[in-house]
Amino acid sequence: MSSSRLFAVHLGIFSTEDDAGRVREACTRWLEPLGLSHELSLIGPEERTPAGELTLAERYEELPDQWRAQYGEPAPASHDIRELRLRLRCSPDVLEDVWERLTRTLCPDPEHASPCPIPWSGGWRGEVEADTDGR
Repeated sequence: MSSSRLFAVHLGIFSTEDDAGRVREACTRWLEPLGLSHELSLIGPEERTPAGELTLAERYEELPDQWRAQYGEPAPASHDIRELRLRLRCSPDVLEDVWERLTRTLCPDPEHASPCPIPWSGGWRGEVEADTDGR
């Protein structure tokens, strides 16, 4: 059995504010019944990455290009880069399942011709936790 760790998942999307909200709601619907300790947030385009070194536009600079490739024109002004951030405590095996569910929320058919209707990019990392037992 794998031990539980704290993970930070990030998923950049290029969409309208309403579409981003629907993605967040869909993730909440399948995530909450899993009973995992988690925090899910949707970060707006004006935010920076957690370490502050990049803007979301810099981190996900390829997403508007994915839109142009899909639709053959620049995106409407209503589209912008947003980031879904998920912190959760689980085993690495459970994280793989969560990642699969998360990406299928945006791309239900992984065999479709690229790019996706809502361009996305993301990843995850394990987080180091502070020792809290006083040693």
